[in-house]
Formats: sequence, structure tokens, C-alpha cells
Amino acid sequence: MTVNKNRIAYGMLIAISAVLLFFFSKAYILYMIVIFVALGVLFLVLLKRDSHYIETKASIEIEREGSRDINCLFTVRSNKALIATKSIVVEFELYNKMFDITMRQKAVFELRDKWHTYKIPVETKLCGELSVKCISVYATDLSGIWRIRIPSFNTECVVVYPDNVKMNIILDDVAAAASMEDGIMQNRKGTDASEMFDFKEYKPGDDVRTIHWKLSEKMDSLIVREASEPSHYEAALIPDFGHVNVDEDTSPDELAKAVSVTAALGEQLAMQGISFCIMVPTDDGMYVHEIDSINEYDRMIAEIMQFRIRDKAGDGLKLFMSEHMEEYFTRLVIVSAGTYKQEFNGLEHQVGITVVSVTGDIDKLHEISRDGARMVEVPLKNEEDGYRIVI
Repeated sequence: MTVNKNRIAYGMLIAISAVLLFFFSKAYILYMIVIFVALGVLFLVLLKRDSHYIETKASIEIEREGSRDINCLFTVRSNKALIATKSIVVEFELYNKMFDITMRQKAVFELRDKWHTYKIPVETKLCGELSVKCISVYATDLSGIWRIRIPSFNTECVVVYPDNVKMNIILDDVAAAASMEDGIMQNRKGTDASEMFDFKEYKPGDDVRTIHWKLSEKMDSLIVREASEPSHYEAALIPDFGHVNVDEDTSPDELAKAVSVTAALGEQLAMQGISFCIMVPTDDGMYVHEIDSINEYDRMIAEIMQFRIRDKAGDGLKLFMSEHMEEYFTRLVIVSAGTYKQEFNGLEHQVGITVVSVTGDIDKLHEISRDGARMVEVPLKNEEDGYRIVI
């Protein structure tokens, strides 16, 4: 906008000089017009020359682990001395993939030397994958009349991890006994861990319970276990929240806390050595990640931060039931943002269900029972001593 104003002023100066020349026919006025035009052309030529040597690069840094203090770093460098360039104008876009939120910003950097990095603080209260994408980069000249577009930088990404939520998970005695004695996949043909086993590509007729979800994702095709590897997992963890919960909008604070609670539950399960699967509803079906160690959990949480929160809550439970995944688990743990309003339709008789709901309507943890499922409500404000949750 400033360049346009300067350009208009420059044009008006030449126009006024031309009018004066017409009425007064003075030689010095003609010389002034020639000088003004020559200077404008000279600055444009020199700016074009400079633009060939200017390079820009962007990155995102988190000042300390677990912090929300984020900086966009823009590096501007030139292979040769710049003659007519005064500043760089950058218009960029910050995009949070998880919450599907876009923020546009514009910055002007006054050039100081051949190589300089400029820091722009970015305030964010949300976790998830954050990317910085270049919209445009311009070099402006010393006169402020001209600007020339220069090559933009590549998109850069960083993962902002959720807030830490203290949590202590206790396994329900009844469900724990069922897992040991009546585990859904125990004592079935082909699940004896002492037998040899292998992998093969899925073919129609193969038992879907033998699908190896993690390997299938890597191979980009369905891979099944042959012979003996056990397929039973203690728990399934589903983040089943969305921007709309049936007929009400979900607040960003509840969504952010729900992501943090999901991460805390997964961490506790992994630390206690409980084999589980985290299941994230996507447009392509249910994403399933098998976790049997804290190291696997650490890898998983970085991947989960790249998923977009669903438009509507409840897709996770629908996919879980439609694919009959209750056959593989003893416990089902659902995380909700706001009161969970989905119906279980008899699922509670096939697997133990715990729903952990984040809601801003309460100030301390509250637990009730609904349709045979344990419903745990967690407040937005973190409790200093953390939460004790039975699943």
C-alpha cells in the first residue's frame, strides 16, 4: 500500500512539473523532469539487479520444550552487495492443521547486511501441526516507488504438543479379570505365540482380525498375520470429538483440553505396559496405531498432532461399531469435548466402556454411569494433583 502511495506521489510530481513546463517554458523545469524520470528508471533497473541475488528462507522454532512461545524466523541473504534495495515485504500464512485455523500476517524487514535473520513472535493457544506458508515476497527500493517480487520460501512445519495433564489410570478389577481369563482373542486357533508366524498381503476370505494395521500403513496395502501372532489388545483409545457436538458448537478450549487428555491417557497406558491401539477417525476410515511401549507412544503422538479434528463428534464410535472392532479389545476408552451424546446400542455388553468428557460446566472431576458405561467428566482447569480415572 505504501509503494502505491509513493508511486502516485511520484507520478503527480512529474505531472505538476510538466504543467509548469507548459505554462512557463523554463529549461530548468525540463531538467527536473528528466532527472525525476531518470532516477525512477535507475532505481527500477538497480532493484531488478538486486532481486537476482536475494534469497529468503523461513523456519519455526519453539523456544523451549512444552512451551507455546513460538517464533517465525525469516532469513534474508544476498550473494552480492545490494545497491538499491531498502526492505523486504513478506506476506505469509500460518495454518494449524489440527484445528483447521488459518492466520495471515504481513511483515516488513529493513535490510541491514548481506545476511540477517528476523524473528516474529507468534501467539498460539492450540496444539497440532503448525505450518508457515509464503504468500508473497517483495523487494522494495530506496525511493519507495518500486517493488519486485522475488522467489518465495518453502512451507515449513513444526509440531506443537498438547499441554501436560497429570493423570493416574487405574484398571477396573472386573475388566482386568476378563482380560486375563476371557480375553477376546485368547485360545483361538492361530493365535498361539509359540507357533511360527509370517506376514502376507490380505486376500478376500482372510480373517480381518489378523490385519497388521501399522505394517499395512507402511506398505500402503492390507497386510495380515499368518499363523500365530496374538491380535488381542487390552484397550482401544478413541479421540471422538469434533467442532460440532450433535447440535452445539464445541469451544476451542474444550477441544484443546480433549487433545491433551487423549495424550495423557495414551501416555499412562504405555507407561503401565498396557498394549492398546489409538484409533483416530479420518475421511478414509479409522486410522489405527498399535502401541506396546513408551517409545512407540512417543512416535505416535507426533503423528496424531497432524490429524485434523473432525467437523462432527461421534464418527469414531460409528466406525468402531461398523467394523466390529469390539471383538479385539477388552476396554474402550473414548475422549469427548463437551458432554458425550452418542448412543452405544448394546456395545457396553461386549466391551467395557469409559468416556472421558472435557467440559467447561464443572470445576472438578465428576463421574456417573450411563447405559452401563462409565462417564467421567473433566473440568477445563487442570487440577494440581491431577486426575484419577478408572477404566
